[in-house]
Amino acid sequence: MRHEILTLNLTNLENVEKVEYYLEKSNFVYCFENPSMFYAVTRQLPWIAAICTSGQINLAAYILMDALVKSNYKLLYCGDFDPEGLLIADKLRKRYRQSIEFVGYTKTLYQKAISNNILSQNRIKQLERLSSKDFEEVSQEILLNKKAGYQEHIIDEIIDIIRTQKPSPMTDT
Repeated sequence: MRHEILTLNLTNLENVEKVEYYLEKSNFVYCFENPSMFYAVTRQLPWIAAICTSGQINLAAYILMDALVKSNYKLLYCGDFDPEGLLIADKLRKRYRQSIEFVGYTKTLYQKAISNNILSQNRIKQLERLSSKDFEEVSQEILLNKKAGYQEHIIDEIIDIIRTQKPSPMTDT
């Protein structure tokens, strides 16, 4: 195994229906919103299966994630603590239901990830569009602090979670 990072686009994925990997005996793939988090985690833990969406999820990422779920992999998603990041995660919850879990979306990690970036009222108002209860605690904390939190501030904590995490078994959706 060479453990290399591979960049995929729509052309690479246009006929993909099934995805398999042989890195470990597990059925989960980590998904990162943030490229710097993806890079740091895959450098420290090169044996994990991971993808990076680089912010807003594009069609190529959806095709890959759909194929992974169809192939019975569970997605474990990790994103930023800002309204846009939570809305991405919320959209993924709606799409993948029990086939996705969320890594690090806790009040404690938000407080460690908090930045000096004060959110505008328009950005804060976006939190009203969240529908999943998965993000209530974090969204309430963001409303209280009015600041975004970014994964770059909690890289070591996320790596520790991944090292010890045992995702729950897949359930039928």
